[in-house]
Amino acid sequence: MAGKIDIAKLEPVVGTTYPPPFDTPCLARERKRLGDAAGLTQFGVNLLRLPPGAWSSQRHWETKSDEFVYVLSGEVTLVTDSGKEVLGPGDAAGFKAGDPDGHCLQNHGNSDALVLEIGTRIEDNDAYYSDIDMMTLGRGYAHRDGTPYPSAGRRSAPQRAGRSLSTSLLSGVRQQLQARTDAHAVRTDIRAGLDRFRRRRDTDGGVATFGQRDGRDPRSGGGRRAAEADGAGPVAARRAWAY
Repeated sequence: MAGKIDIAKLEPVVGTTYPPPFDTPCLARERKRLGDAAGLTQFGVNLLRLPPGAWSSQRHWETKSDEFVYVLSGEVTLVTDSGKEVLGPGDAAGFKAGDPDGHCLQNHGNSDALVLEIGTRIEDNDAYYSDIDMMTLGRGYAHRDGTPYPSAGRRSAPQRAGRSLSTSLLSGVRQQLQARTDAHAVRTDIRAGLDRFRRRRDTDGGVATFGQRDGRDPRSGGGRRAAEADGAGPVAARRAWAY
């Protein structure tokens, strides 16, 4: 096609076809294929959007295709054999075909990053993944010994209507933090129960006589169950030391 590309009308390609568990950091990545929209055949151009926490890919290198990236907005961390380097708006990097120094971009910031990707289109190009047991095999993926991974199709991060990818990703992080907060609250309650147990033991001269509160023999099951029910008995004490 000739003329201006209406980028706003292009359907984004979200997620990845990587086999699990290698797909996880790339489920929220989003690409608009500008080169395809222009009908280009010799090289590809993508507009890549990385929400917070998302990666452009697993770290990899390509046998015959050159690659180039230019950061339009936000910040990304470029990861190579040399380590990590932050790229901001106006920064660029290139990756020569056949150089086995694997690379990827990761968004460790709090806002989306927008990156322009350019790469040559070569039919028999292969990719090798530096940190994991994976390489490309035709249009799929394989272990390094050539055994194919099962094809799972494209997968993306779940999102609800009216919510952006970055919002969905951050929601998952909040849920994990809430789970940790709830676990902390449970530990606090158990410690409080253990403290009550110790105070009663000290008050009774070194013997915790829980059952005597309601006239039952503390050696009986009823007294023991009553003590354990209010978080002050042997069960609570055991659990307190389990954390």
